[in-house]
Amino acid sequence: MPRTQAVLGLPAVRTCRALLALAIAPLVASCGAGPPAERSLPLVDGLHAPDVLTESRRLEHPRSRAGNRFLHGWRIWRRKGTLWLVPEPRGARLEAVQLVARTRSLILNTEIFQQSADDRVLVEAAVRELPSVPLASPLEIELPGDLPVGRFPITLRFPPEAQVALDAAGFREALPPGEVEFEEAEILQSGNSAVEFVRRVEGGALLVGSFVPPAEARPGQRFAIQVEHKPGQPTTLFEWRSTRWSRLLGSRGLSLSLRDAPGLVRIRLLATGQGPAARWRELRLVTPETTAQEEPSDPPPAPQVVVLYVLDALRADYLTHLGGPSGATPFIDRLAREGVTFRRHQSVAPSTLPSTKSLFTGQAFVSRGNWKLPRDGPNTLAELFAAAGYRTAAFSGSGYIGPAWGTARGFEHLVFEDYCCSGRYNDNAERVHRSALAWLNRLSPDDRVFLYLHTMHPHNPYDPPAPLEARFASDIESQIDGGTDTLLHLKHGRLQASESDRQRLRALYAAALSYNDAQLKTLVEELQGRYPPGEVLLIVTSDHGEELFDHGGVLHGYTLYREQLHIPLILWWPGHLDSGRVDTPTVNLDLHESLRALVGAPVSGAGDGRPLWSLARDTVASLPRLVRYAAASSVKGGVFSAQSERYKLVFAPRTGFDWGMGEGRGRSRDPEYLFDLQADPEETENLAGMISLEAAWLRSRLEAWIEHGRLQEAGAEEPVLDDEARKRLRALGYLE
Repeated sequence: MPRTQAVLGLPAVRTCRALLALAIAPLVASCGAGPPAERSLPLVDGLHAPDVLTESRRLEHPRSRAGNRFLHGWRIWRRKGTLWLVPEPRGARLEAVQLVARTRSLILNTEIFQQSADDRVLVEAAVRELPSVPLASPLEIELPGDLPVGRFPITLRFPPEAQVALDAAGFREALPPGEVEFEEAEILQSGNSAVEFVRRVEGGALLVGSFVPPAEARPGQRFAIQVEHKPGQPTTLFEWRSTRWSRLLGSRGLSLSLRDAPGLVRIRLLATGQGPAARWRELRLVTPETTAQEEPSDPPPAPQVVVLYVLDALRADYLTHLGGPSGATPFIDRLAREGVTFRRHQSVAPSTLPSTKSLFTGQAFVSRGNWKLPRDGPNTLAELFAAAGYRTAAFSGSGYIGPAWGTARGFEHLVFEDYCCSGRYNDNAERVHRSALAWLNRLSPDDRVFLYLHTMHPHNPYDPPAPLEARFASDIESQIDGGTDTLLHLKHGRLQASESDRQRLRALYAAALSYNDAQLKTLVEELQGRYPPGEVLLIVTSDHGEELFDHGGVLHGYTLYREQLHIPLILWWPGHLDSGRVDTPTVNLDLHESLRALVGAPVSGAGDGRPLWSLARDTVASLPRLVRYAAASSVKGGVFSAQSERYKLVFAPRTGFDWGMGEGRGRSRDPEYLFDLQADPEETENLAGMISLEAAWLRSRLEAWIEHGRLQEAGAEEPVLDDEARKRLRALGYLE
């Protein structure tokens, strides 16, 4: 394996972290010396990116994910070619790294445009309130000597009437950065640095390996292993200091007890003092208990007809049975009552193309969402069904289903139905269904069929038939239309929406959905008349959701908020699946693996999806998933998220000065977000920088997922679009 090295200035920290995440080590290896139930897992496993930290005098501007940075609560102001940051009234946060506890002075280069004589800045560091300081230029804040080792946040609250901008911040002094290198199963560490791992461990877990001290250690060098079960409360389990005798003793074997009960633990390799590197060898976690293995569940025998039905831009909470408008979806609600509905299902992307590619291949796309599927990538669902003897066809109103994007692979028949052609309303569902039924008429009654149907409802334009518009929107005092041009004007701030306008647009969205619901009922009745009972499996889902002013914006594709990711999933298969509801979190990669299993194909291995048949047949069964990931991979620079049961972490680096989530009026300017989903299910309060082991663990998982995903996408191709394809995308608002 090639040697990777990073000298830990701030850019090199990111390089080091990225390279390490790509070094996918074997995830599970048996420990020959232990009892049969013992497992040994390398500390560097490719699923968790270590956090490599050094002190720094300078704090990095937004987009940086290093430990010394402006974090969130800062607005951009460009002035005379210089980027200034203006603190938000609610508070602005910095993040800093400390490796040796001591008193330090933080200096902020401020320019003050308006202030009162008694203005003071409120300061909080590591969740501790510190004495306020007078507003001045420059602003100097003394931090106490007992702040924790590692990352810690500093929150500043400026007087609301003051007008202040900053172009730089940093510490008066910092320890010189050390060096960290990763060589296969060894970590070389020197100088002032920390390498942190946050892992979930079983009770009785041990950290084993060995420590090789520097061959020519210098006085003052120190190496240690610390563990934290609670943030900021480290326990030192191993320590080596450079003395005359220690330099003669050679390497040390390590077998360190981490904790008695299962839970999260931070493992910190800490080095201080200048001198040559020490080596940490074969560091691994040994657990005396095996993790419970999920019971395999074979799917029922495959039916004659499989219909994968996607309603474009349908957020789950607009289905009546999931809390949507009364009477909006009577037929889909019936399917949910008679079938299995997955109430916490999510997409891995907030836009059509990367979501569809993920559904077709089982692979999430983190950086090339708008690129063509690689020719030698994972088999698509259509290819797998064709290999199993099915006739395959796709009928779609989405321009993203076609050869230009690689999404047509495996379909013997493909028809694009324009999103609107009647001139009266968007009748895409009628035309998609009509084309699909005409194709079925040409087949033998005994043919096995895989049918992919993709309708442009409730996707913009929100243009339902007049009776449904009147039913849902007649009592709203607004005449705004739901056309794509109108929504784009709202998105870019060229048009302002009153509260009545917002209500009407939501009503038009619901009406468009209701139209598709009625059309779906007619389609299913047709299929039931053509095929024997129990021979039609209908899967109703979506590719992504829609923002309807939830976070200030409209449309989709630029955020990873809940309204963009939470989508429906219903499996309706009379005679084979009993009715039920599943509250276990699932993602569209799981649906891919479920359909693979239905035709006897092995698990793809392209992502972390797992078949859902155990849940579909026994809704109280478990499908353990610690993290759900998503990416707005069609956005330059990307937006990425990792979500546990309680927290959701979002990186939003994007490119240039465009960090943050949203677009136009819905833009928020934070490069990183952390939401407590239990206390804040609407995802409104950004807690990024919060001292939390679970937040740090999510960070390590998200970093590793992003880098591994980029490695998977190395063979992707840039699409070549003809004029007709561009016209279709422009009509839907994807090209402007």
